[in-house]
Amino acid sequence: NYVATIHQKIITDRINNVTLVGPKYGDDKWKFLESAELMILPTHSENFGLVVAEALAMGIPVITTKGAPWQELETENCGWWIDLNVQNIILSILNATKCTPEELFKMGQRGRLLVERKYDINIVALDIKKVYDWMLGSIEMPHFVEVNQSESVEKSNIKIVHFITSIDKSAGGTTSYVELLSKELKTLLDLVIVTGFSPNPVKLPEVNVQFLDLSLIRWFYLQTEFRNLLKDEKPDIVHVNGLWQPQVWLFQQVAQQLGI
Repeated sequence: NYVATIHQKIITDRINNVTLVGPKYGDDKWKFLESAELMILPTHSENFGLVVAEALAMGIPVITTKGAPWQELETENCGWWIDLNVQNIILSILNATKCTPEELFKMGQRGRLLVERKYDINIVALDIKKVYDWMLGSIEMPHFVEVNQSESVEKSNIKIVHFITSIDKSAGGTTSYVELLSKELKTLLDLVIVTGFSPNPVKLPEVNVQFLDLSLIRWFYLQTEFRNLLKDEKPDIVHVNGLWQPQVWLFQQVAQQLGI
């Protein structure tokens, strides 16, 4: 209904420079992003805001609001991180339009370097491995970890259940991340991957992979299945990937209810 309302307003007010393009996927998405000079994400709340990282990876400066955790847009000078209100959004757009094409290009390049340095899937996987190495007492606490107190865990005593909705080869980056993570962790601890059925899942040798039917129409059954699985596995830690997905949120809720 909201989209229909906006579409009608465009027609009624004869607004010629606004186009509703709908969702974009795969190569179409990347080509669409690449054609932009600026990406804007007004939002009340994001746990990450993947579209911000995607735009930066394409060398596009970004305007987003403080509901998204992207202060680095300011610290790295690759965009604008603003309080959410219409006036701030308008002002930021006006500031962006005052930039020369060369200035916007340089901002975009700084954003691209930020993503390559910090958010590349290989870097993320290695950082997560460092967290687990620290938990096992193998290394000092990584600089990016913040805790009240640190305790090492005996290598032989730790089991981790990692929940991700799909490890299908078509999933791209998230699947690559799980492959890297499982390769590094399977020799260090007892790792269980819980994921949904898919046509073409990647093979994770020597890793305990458990497939479930994660269809949303089975919502009320999923809670029981998650609870039974966690009771059977008795993990020390549950690691979830993709909290914006309802199945991931539910798995986390069940784990917390069980005191994990």
